[in-house]
Amino acid sequence: MGRPPGYQWQPLGLDADPVSGNTQDISQQAAHLSSVAQTISGQVAALHKIASDNTEVGQHADKIRAAARSLAGSLQTAATRYANVSTALAGWVPDLEQAQSLSIQALNQAEGPYATLSQAFTPPASATLKPLQMQQDIQNHQNAMQRAQGQLEAAQVVLTRATSLRDTQATYWAAKINQASDDSLTDHESLWGEITSGFDELVGAVAWEIKDVATVLEVLATVAGIAAFIIAQFIPGLDIAVDTLVLGAFLATGVAAGGRAALAASGNGSWRDFAFDAVALVSFGAGRGAG
Repeated sequence: MGRPPGYQWQPLGLDADPVSGNTQDISQQAAHLSSVAQTISGQVAALHKIASDNTEVGQHADKIRAAARSLAGSLQTAATRYANVSTALAGWVPDLEQAQSLSIQALNQAEGPYATLSQAFTPPASATLKPLQMQQDIQNHQNAMQRAQGQLEAAQVVLTRATSLRDTQATYWAAKINQASDDSLTDHESLWGEITSGFDELVGAVAWEIKDVATVLEVLATVAGIAAFIIAQFIPGLDIAVDTLVLGAFLATGVAAGGRAALAASGNGSWRDFAFDAVALVSFGAGRGAG
């Protein structure tokens, strides 16, 4: 059920909803962030598996495991941030619902006395009333006005409770979200963070450049992987070249995955594209171990 439009808040002396907000949208966003955190955590587990796999030995294997370990650490920080922000948003929902419920209670309490106070008192013609009766009617009207004024003031007290709850809890949960973002990631201080602060046109341009770079890196990684496979199978004695190609493909895919993650997080890309690169990272580690 929607909130009353602005003009309906006139009994409380307002022309707009004092506790606006769509709690359903907030809940959906919290669920989305939680889902993203779970997706990233799944990729972190895969990278940890690569980092702990000692089947392959050699300097190249150590570098691959180190790269996987480093990338896993960064992604885990991102997953934790998403999960914490999701929790904060979910916590804000019942507080906002309570504040909105109080504001509706205040509006319902105010409508009757507001209508009473809005009515003008028109006494009957003096010819039809005795002086004492007219005086009593005037007194009754004044008493009714006083009761209505008191009821309206009581409704204002309830509204104050609603807005105070709104402000107090909004500040509390906003601080929780800020704390969740205060981690080792530097995206909020980077060029990307500055761009996403409001320059939508520039964001779009940079987003396309990131997509292009990620695509080129993905193609190069694929070519390097195929070349490494061919050399390993048909040209013996070139293990160093094979290792170099595999490591290059792994690092290129890792950088592309980072770009895809940034695009997805900013709404300019898909988490599915990021997942493809993450799976490719796992494939490079597992495939090289099998080789």
